[in-house]
Amino acid sequence: VAIMFTDIAGSTAFTAQHGDEESHRMVTAHNAIVREALRKFQGHEVKHTGDGIMAAFKDSAKSVQSAVAMMRGFEYYNTTAKHPFGVRISINLGEAVDEKGDYFGAAVQLSARINGITDAEQILVSDSIRDNAKGQAVFVDCGAHEFKGFSDPIRVYEVPWRADGRVSSRAAQMQKAAS
Repeated sequence: VAIMFTDIAGSTAFTAQHGDEESHRMVTAHNAIVREALRKFQGHEVKHTGDGIMAAFKDSAKSVQSAVAMMRGFEYYNTTAKHPFGVRISINLGEAVDEKGDYFGAAVQLSARINGITDAEQILVSDSIRDNAKGQAVFVDCGAHEFKGFSDPIRVYEVPWRADGRVSSRAAQMQKAAS
């Protein structure tokens, strides 16, 4: 199963600065964009995490396509939003324990750990996603990273989502650090 995490960057600070109502508007916009992309690319929402969503996909390529659609949706929303916001998305593929529609295990943990190094407006995926969706998306190598609880470094890849194909400045930094 491909496990995806979305996370609104800086949501706690945003709430402190703008209040609960504005924060709720931001989360509502996030949820609508994410849920539409999940519907379109056959993903399903596992659970809401307060400022993000955990989702699962049977198809790795569709998880990547969904993430790209989400980022483009956020970009479009931000063109007219009173308070634009950034979202980070991570995806990992692996075996997971399915307990009543919720997923547990190393595949979930790694996706969450990858999200922890992802910047706003960035999609990072594991090597397992890249290997399974090869030829169906573009992947930019961001080097191997050590993650808490995992004994071996794991290579991550950015998925360029902008129409012009450019990568984030964070991807360039990650590439440089990995060299």
